[in-house]
Amino acid sequence: YIQQVEEKCLSLQLGQVVSVIGRYWSMDREENWDRIEKTYRMLVYGEGNAVPGK
Repeated sequence: YIQQVEEKCLSLQLGQVVSVIGRYWSMDREENWDRIEKTYRMLVYGEGNAVPGK
């Protein structure tokens, strides 16, 4: 699915995918900060595991 999104962005000249995180981490309804913090730090500070792009 990510490849399809990237191809569409490229064809429309709209940018690129820069982060991906699952619902388990970013939408935790139980307010477990240890999970939510991973998303927060990724979005605010750019922290996380980098994967080489194409």
